[in-house]
Amino acid sequence: TRITLVAVDRQGKRNAVEFLMEAETATALAAAPPVAKMSGRDLNLGQYYALVVGNQNYPKLPRLNTPESDAKVIGGLLKDRYGFNVTILLNATRLQMLDELNKLQKVLTEKDNLLIYYAGHGEFDKVNSLANWLPIDAEPDNDSNWIQSSRLTEKLNTFQAKHILVVADSCYSGAMTRSSIGQVQPNLSDEQRLIWLRAIAASPSRTVLTSGGVSPVMDGGGGKHSVFAQNLIDILAANQDILPGKQLSDVLAARVVSIARRLNFEQRPEYAPIRFAGGESGDFLFVPTKI
Repeated sequence: TRITLVAVDRQGKRNAVEFLMEAETATALAAAPPVAKMSGRDLNLGQYYALVVGNQNYPKLPRLNTPESDAKVIGGLLKDRYGFNVTILLNATRLQMLDELNKLQKVLTEKDNLLIYYAGHGEFDKVNSLANWLPIDAEPDNDSNWIQSSRLTEKLNTFQAKHILVVADSCYSGAMTRSSIGQVQPNLSDEQRLIWLRAIAASPSRTVLTSGGVSPVMDGGGGKHSVFAQNLIDILAANQDILPGKQLSDVLAARVVSIARRLNFEQRPEYAPIRFAGGESGDFLFVPTKI
């Protein structure tokens, strides 16, 4: 909520200050009550896999500054803190990216979880309202080897994994979805939250967390990382509990919006089901290996 305070003295001198107020649940992970003595085994979550792609050194497109660093740190965090089986691709071609997806398709079971992280150039197809990921061998004004969001959706629809989360830190990534997702109600008791976690763990999900909507996003703003990646890293590193994707996105969006506006930039991360990818009412759950 945008708030404007205006002060006027008796001489008619006027001054104003404007700021944003964010909901309490969107600014701190502590807003949700902890789940005591509960692990991924309690929720029958299966194995966790991640494909992390950082495309930066484009020969025929403008070079980016942060994707390689983003991919390395996020991949390491997922492996060391959350127990993911991680594959990291730096400056990957279309063939390399699709080949790794094919390998994952062969090993995933109906109990497993898959996270796909992409940082790199993106393009928006206005005619078909589709987002495109641009591999390192992409050419401007030639989409023959771009990866369309519809192609990725078709691929994910054939995977057996129970929960799939796509995290896209690229321009126009919000075009991957335009629908909404439900969220947990505030002030649940410990018992109610346990019931809710078991329900979303049991239901398949195909969701996407994007760094912004259908517009450019910042390649920077977080030191060595993009503003989106830096705050994602901070949240996942500090988390001590079972963390649903929707709760992660609420905290992340609040932080990114605030930082971007201080830098005179409009960027709002989005979280929603992937259209036509076969998801239901579940959600992706991040489970630290030590809780």
